[in-house]
Amino acid sequence: MLAPSYPMLFALFVIGLFGINAPSYAACNIVGGKAYGDCGGVRVNEGTKGHLTVRTRTSEAAIIDGATILKGGTLELSGISNGDITVQRGGQLRVTGVVNGTVKNLGGSVEVEGMLHHLHTTGGKVIIGGNVGSVSGEGAVSYKKGAVIGGMPLDRPVRKGGKQ
Repeated sequence: MLAPSYPMLFALFVIGLFGINAPSYAACNIVGGKAYGDCGGVRVNEGTKGHLTVRTRTSEAAIIDGATILKGGTLELSGISNGDITVQRGGQLRVTGVVNGTVKNLGGSVEVEGMLHHLHTTGGKVIIGGNVGSVSGEGAVSYKKGAVIGGMPLDRPVRKGGKQ
């Protein structure tokens, strides 16, 4: 049997003295307004911010009742919209959250990486990489590989509608 070397003994001493600094994780679960687990610093959204009119760059992580995005306005939605969102010509919308309603693109730019119930486009630019229940309208739509439309995942990028 081999005897341990001094460097090996020193390494074991250091590990024993200081321990191994492993990350620790905690979980917070909120059910019916009651918090379970480690919920320090967790904030629960109660109520909504209403319907937004977006004229400048806005990031929203809360619950809203829908939005109208005007020319020059940009909405980055990582929260939830429980109403329709209208994107006017020159407006921009990026969804990484959830839209429980219809996104109406009237000539703006829409990018979906989150989930939305329905998208209707009459023009402008639409890129879908997330989950969309249904799509309608005459505007062009580009679908990324992996996008889910009507419950069906796409295995390759696709472009439909508009001028090709």
